[in-house]
Amino acid sequence: MIGILEKQTNIENPNGSKFLISTVRVAGEYQTAVLDDNFMDLEENRTNVLTDALKWHEAYIGQYTQKIKSPVKLSGKYIKLVEDLKKCADNVCHLGLTEDGGTCNFDSLELTLPRWNEEKTIAAIEAAGLHGYKSTVWRTVVYVISPPMGGQGNARTRQAEAMRGYMEGIGYSASVYYAMD
Repeated sequence: MIGILEKQTNIENPNGSKFLISTVRVAGEYQTAVLDDNFMDLEENRTNVLTDALKWHEAYIGQYTQKIKSPVKLSGKYIKLVEDLKKCADNVCHLGLTEDGGTCNFDSLELTLPRWNEEKTIAAIEAAGLHGYKSTVWRTVVYVISPPMGGQGNARTRQAEAMRGYMEGIGYSASVYYAMD
């Protein structure tokens, strides 16, 4: 039995995933299906009402379309933070290549940046080529930033401590987040 196409949507996501969402009428029944790029049936819904089938179609579009966050635009103090963190990382990078014995740890730079926008601050940290996250220490918001070369022992601690010294030296409220693994 041949179906009558009611609606078809091709989805190509930025991550490379592809889907076909198709709503057809077959023998008086509406079938809305999601197919992957190999035409394998991932999900299907059947109804006797076209408006319900089209609602499923739209719901599947929302479910299978990759959500992309808009890029964060940085300016002012956030651009300065990017530049300062890049210089800091360049300054301490060589320490990541030193002896790395001792206790495994997650030692990192900790910056206290009161009233800074979290999304912009994290974007600035990432723009500097580093990884970081927002945390709270004794009800004070801090940003914990990993050393540029990683490491798991003494080399990581040396980098974190040198990062603190560098960032303090240029006017930031900085400390070291010490944590044993």
